[in-house]
Amino acid sequence: MSVALTAALKSKISKKFTLTGLVLKADASSYLTELLLPLSEQQRTEWIKKIVDAVLKLNLETSIVSKKEAEAAVTDCTTGDDEGDEASMLQIISAFKTPRFFYNSERKKFLSATELALPPPSLFDHPDEKARVFIRRYDVIRQRVLRHKLFHSMAGIGPAMSSHEVKLKLSTIEYLLTVRSTLTDVFVLGMLVRLKENKLFLEDPTGVVPLEYSNARYGSGIITEGCIVLVEGAFVDGTLHVKTFGHPPIEVSEETRHQFGNINFFGGILKTSAKFSTRLKKMEKSNGGAMFVFCSDVWLDKKETIDKLRMMFIGYNDSPPVAFVFCGNFLSASYGKKTFQKLTESMKNFAKLLLEFRALFRISKLVLIPGPSDVSMSAVVYPKPEFPGMIQSLLSKCENVVFATNPCRIQYCTQEIVVYREDLLHRMFRNSVHLPDVNVQSMPSEMVKCVLSQAHLSPLPLHVSPVYWGFDHSLRLYPIPDVLVLADKCDGFTASNSGTIALNPGTFATGHFPFKVYFPASRELEDSRIGQD
Repeated sequence: MSVALTAALKSKISKKFTLTGLVLKADASSYLTELLLPLSEQQRTEWIKKIVDAVLKLNLETSIVSKKEAEAAVTDCTTGDDEGDEASMLQIISAFKTPRFFYNSERKKFLSATELALPPPSLFDHPDEKARVFIRRYDVIRQRVLRHKLFHSMAGIGPAMSSHEVKLKLSTIEYLLTVRSTLTDVFVLGMLVRLKENKLFLEDPTGVVPLEYSNARYGSGIITEGCIVLVEGAFVDGTLHVKTFGHPPIEVSEETRHQFGNINFFGGILKTSAKFSTRLKKMEKSNGGAMFVFCSDVWLDKKETIDKLRMMFIGYNDSPPVAFVFCGNFLSASYGKKTFQKLTESMKNFAKLLLEFRALFRISKLVLIPGPSDVSMSAVVYPKPEFPGMIQSLLSKCENVVFATNPCRIQYCTQEIVVYREDLLHRMFRNSVHLPDVNVQSMPSEMVKCVLSQAHLSPLPLHVSPVYWGFDHSLRLYPIPDVLVLADKCDGFTASNSGTIALNPGTFATGHFPFKVYFPASRELEDSRIGQD
């Protein structure tokens, strides 16, 4: 092999590692170059990616990769068995078992709670954890913004700069507050908060600054209090005069995984992300007829709902879906002191219906996700636990019934599905800073843009949408999923953004009993309904 070819390969390997924030030591670079030199160009590219992904899985103390660590990565690539079998094809993941990964700015990677030696979360955490909720949301978005093509790879602490390549820098609020002169064209990333009545502020981990935004322009997407936004403006006399508000750019799933390797952010029994499993990919393609049925507001206290569900089950008897995913609320109204009694009666009737279709539910799973008003340990705080044991016992004779949390995660082969039942659009309207000037039918798409940009299911203040501080990570959308089910009481919709298919099945127990059917192999979505007799 020529010296030029060897040097070119060594440079290519080093660049790939540099793109992920890693630096190869000389002996490691030489080792990998010698190892990959006999391969074809295509094989080299594939193996470099595999090795980089394997290195990212290692518990590195620094960003410098030694020969020993490179050898460990190669061993993992050559001997590691491909994960994924029939047992891991379908997983329903509780919000309380979502993996805890937090971004480390020094090492430029996500570290697990175990690596950080963090104690397990609690429903009643220390008050310090409340502040960490927003810092961790901010860290996820900030690292994403800094890697965007419009920004430099490293954070700036001074005013925004531009060049012929239109590269920008973020300024911290702390920096703004230390400068006495006027600053123009600054870019700041921060959270919108109201610390005084009718007065909006921008806050980041370094400080808070008042905003003057009467002449501001807005990007797409609903902007609410609690959103982390990119602000362009001028800092004058202690106030940030806003020229433009905008959501942080969304990062597609492939880019996230390219940056951080095969970390299993999603959860489940697999050690690495299902996206990297060759076996699961083959299973997904071979099951072309596999489908998921999504319904929301399945009011079991209404006889007509039971009748329509019977019609649905008859229709799917000959071609069972992978799963029926039913979201609450499961009662049409509150019955006061008799709510639990009414839910018990309704679940007993539902159990009788399910037992009529034993053959169907030997194959299909039934996933039940509580709605905002359903009986639970907590009616208003998320993540919401599954139904209590007394309710679950009513369906104990029914096969394949899974009582899930709200939100919950579903992994089918290589695809990641997040299901969240909340009247989110209404909450966003009531707490909006800006609503896009679009027609009503397009508003759900603007909500989806907001949620994906914020990488969070509920980008709202805690007093509006309370969460258990220690489990806020369970509402995180990073990497963004393949399918996002935002079950809402508003009309059903379908929207696509950055590779994510977002949908709302609509309220099942009204009108023509609408529901949505998703086909993973083709990534197609079908609107369905059960009409009137």
